[in-house]
Amino acid sequence: MKNVIIYLIGIFMITSIGLSAQQSDTRTITVTGEGEIAIRPEKQVIRIPIISLSEDLEEAKTDNDSRLSAIEDILELFSIDDENMEIRNFEVRSSDERTAKPGKEKTYKVMREVLIAVEAGDIKEELIDALINAGLDSFNASGYIYPGKQEYVRKAYLKAVENAGRNAREMAKALGLKTGRILSIKEGRPNGRLNPDDDDDEIMHRYVKTENSGLNGEVRLLVTVTVQIELQN
Repeated sequence: MKNVIIYLIGIFMITSIGLSAQQSDTRTITVTGEGEIAIRPEKQVIRIPIISLSEDLEEAKTDNDSRLSAIEDILELFSIDDENMEIRNFEVRSSDERTAKPGKEKTYKVMREVLIAVEAGDIKEELIDALINAGLDSFNASGYIYPGKQEYVRKAYLKAVENAGRNAREMAKALGLKTGRILSIKEGRPNGRLNPDDDDDEIMHRYVKTENSGLNGEVRLLVTVTVQIELQN
């Protein structure tokens, strides 16, 4: 399968090389590469959205506060320190004539997002049951906390560039050419470039995939880069 993919990409790049040769004296090849790093995280993050709806704003706020209080009680029950809980995105919305249903009163929506950090691999069934029993039946545990995030990303990035260079050399050899200078490196694939103004969290969310590898409790970071390399005779 790998050889088939390389062959297909090579056919595509022959056309690209021909166009490049007509437009300038520099012939180039553009390839992608992936770099993966395995990490054992310290903590896993549970995200809990709290959404309360009511025709009375105060009632919606009271319900939302009650749900938050239930989470705080659960943290105490499972000996999870307050410093491991963070509240994000508190928001209040109201319907208007355009969004309200015919014959219905104006409604209010009060929303919070609560993040709880627990020891990795220590999300017990008892904790999940406690959240559900408290009426918090919409949550996920897809985030991870580990020290030195940027160093891990850097290592994965370098691996991705190295693999892209290897792919370029294989395709250039098939065309009877050699690779020269690296002309540009961009994170992501050609149709999904990084905005240079994105912060670290946004980069992790959009271009670094995290997934639980299973029984060993590791997280894997996968970084993709697109590299443009000069071709030589």
